[in-house]
Amino acid sequence: EAEAKSEKTSAEVREAERNCNTARNQLKLLQDGERIARIDPVTGERGYLDDNDRPGEIARAQKAVDGWCKK
Repeated sequence: EAEAKSEKTSAEVREAERNCNTARNQLKLLQDGERIARIDPVTGERGYLDDNDRPGEIARAQKAVDGWCKK
């Protein structure tokens, strides 16, 4: 039982690290001005992040980093 709990905790830590890295990478791409593609959920068409939308996306990405990258 203790081993199962330890394994579950270890898996949760690995997932949190992976999510933290993903969030940091996304934030860096947004801050560096990289072109970000999106798929419209209704039409399935590819669109790109508009410069006017970038500050809001940066704020959301920063919130994700803050949430996942707790030390």
